[in-house]
Amino acid sequence: WLADEGHVKASSLQQYLSAINRVHRDFGEEAPALGHHVAVQRQGMGALQIDLEDNHDVRVYLPSEVADRIVRRGLSPAARAHEVRRCAAVAFAFITLQRVSTSAQVEDRDIGVDDSHLWFRVRFEKGRDRRTRDVADSRMRVVRMPLSAPGVARVAALLTRWRSLRGAVPPSAACFAFPGERPPTEAAVGTWLSTQLQKMQESAPPGFSYSFHSLRKGGATGAYSVGAPLQ
Repeated sequence: WLADEGHVKASSLQQYLSAINRVHRDFGEEAPALGHHVAVQRQGMGALQIDLEDNHDVRVYLPSEVADRIVRRGLSPAARAHEVRRCAAVAFAFITLQRVSTSAQVEDRDIGVDDSHLWFRVRFEKGRDRRTRDVADSRMRVVRMPLSAPGVARVAALLTRWRSLRGAVPPSAACFAFPGERPPTEAAVGTWLSTQLQKMQESAPPGFSYSFHSLRKGGATGAYSVGAPLQ
C-alpha cells in the first residue's frame, strides 16, 4: 500500500514498520513487519523507485513573491474562512522557518502580536522529547519578529484575521483548527498549499513542484536574501 501511494521512499520505510510492530507488541501479538519477506518487499520497492525516479518532479523552494501573494489573498475581502485559514497556516510555516509539522500544530497561546512584533513560542523541536512541551516557560524559546521586517506586518494581520473568523478557542487548542477540529497535520498543510496555489493559478516551473517542504526552504531563502539572521 505504501509503495502504491508513492509518498514514502523505501529508505524511509523503517519508521512505519516499527510503528506496526510496536502496536502488535503492545497488544501481546508477534511483530509482523520483520523477516525475509519484508526485506525482499523493501528491496523491490526501492528498485521500482529507482526506475521511476527520473520521472519525478524536483521539489523546489516556494519563492517569497508567491508566498506574499498568498498572504495578500488571505487578506482580501473575497477570501472566506477556510481560504483565510489555508493562507494563514502556509504563511506562518513559511515565515517562521520551523518544521511544517511543528508550525501546523502550534497552539493558539504560542502565537501573539504586540505593538512592534509578531512572536511565537517554540515548545518542542526536532531531537527534543515532545513531553517537554508543557514545562515552564523558562525552558521554552520565544522568537520575536519585528513588524518592520519585510512582510511580517502583513502576516501578523493575516493571523489576526484568521483568529477573528475562527472565533475563540482554549489557549492550548491548535491555532489553525476550527473549534472542535483535530490539530492539522503536516500533510494537511501540504494539501492547503496545493489547493491555494491551484486556486491562484500558481505553479512551479516545468519539471519542478511545490510541497510542504518548499515552505521552510522558501522562508529560509527569503530571510537570507534580506539579510535576516538564521540562528
